[in-house]
Amino acid sequence: MDIYSILSSKPHNPHYLNRYIKFIEQCQQKNVGYEGYVEKHHICPKADDMFPEYVCFKTNPWNKTPLTLRQHFIAHIILWKAFPSFYSQTFAAWNMKWKNGMEINSKIYESLKSDFRILSSAINKDKLTVKDQDGKFFYVSKYDPRYISRNLVSAKKGTVTVKDKNNKNFDVNLDDPRYLSGELVHILKGTIPVKDQNGKVFRVPLDDPRYLSGELVHSTKGTVNVKDQNGKVFRVPLDDPRYLSGELVSIVKNTVPVKDQHGNRFRVPLDDPRYLSGELSVFTKEVNKNKVVVKDSNGKTLSVSRDDPRYLSGELVGINKGKVVVKDINGKTFRVSRDDPRYLSGELVGIRKGIPRKKKS
Repeated sequence: MDIYSILSSKPHNPHYLNRYIKFIEQCQQKNVGYEGYVEKHHICPKADDMFPEYVCFKTNPWNKTPLTLRQHFIAHIILWKAFPSFYSQTFAAWNMKWKNGMEINSKIYESLKSDFRILSSAINKDKLTVKDQDGKFFYVSKYDPRYISRNLVSAKKGTVTVKDKNNKNFDVNLDDPRYLSGELVHILKGTIPVKDQNGKVFRVPLDDPRYLSGELVHSTKGTVNVKDQNGKVFRVPLDDPRYLSGELVSIVKNTVPVKDQHGNRFRVPLDDPRYLSGELSVFTKEVNKNKVVVKDSNGKTLSVSRDDPRYLSGELVGINKGKVVVKDINGKTFRVSRDDPRYLSGELVGIRKGIPRKKKS
């Protein structure tokens, strides 16, 4: 078999492909009569994105060559350099670095790790871990019909990431008694994403003095999600010239929120045939019209119907009960308890202070 012709049929780096061919030939000659430990190597890689048709050594004996551990390691490093755009070769080389204590220099390690991350990110961009009704886990595309139809659901469905009193994080089921009782709380509870004057984004507690004073502002304040003519989505300031001129438009422009027959909610263009035909129906907040966000005695928030007996009896109360909307000296508005010392002292004033209430007719 003309191994070079087979290998060169894939996009490659000619220099390293020639080095690979020579290296294999040298190893084959050197290993004649060798009685030490060797591993069977596919000269033409068997990966699905390379040459899976040559995976069987029985029908393709020419594709097998015995290599020592070190030779096998070097072969995969050269293959990675010869076929840098193929995930399988980057992945194979990345795995080989851990094999039997083999070592690579820092420069190769850095380059290999960078390629591995980039290719992994590209391949896994639209994939997610799911589980079926039996609890078996899979790794599929988010466009997989079984996931869209909900035969497969997110592996994390029915779970929540929480923290205990020692701030240790882990996942539990939504019906875990410790989560329901408030012993365990959501890892983001009581925090908010903010940015400083340099644009650095991080999370702080809601009562952080820097956030309350306006020194830190919400991470998305003064920005908008937009898309360009190629459909690329990103976030820009509201005063970005490209947004003001119309070169960049809001990601929701000319779209409508819809839901399919499975209850999945998403947005589609106004001229989407499925929307125009009625296959996709408009999703509005009407479904939440008769609901209210409440909190229980442990401070846990949830959404219930307005005629829920627990809400009517006062067992559950509105999340803003006992609070007032105020503004600080910088004009920043937020809610605080009516007995907050800053509100009582006049440091914070109600946003309606000085504005007469409308009389009910």
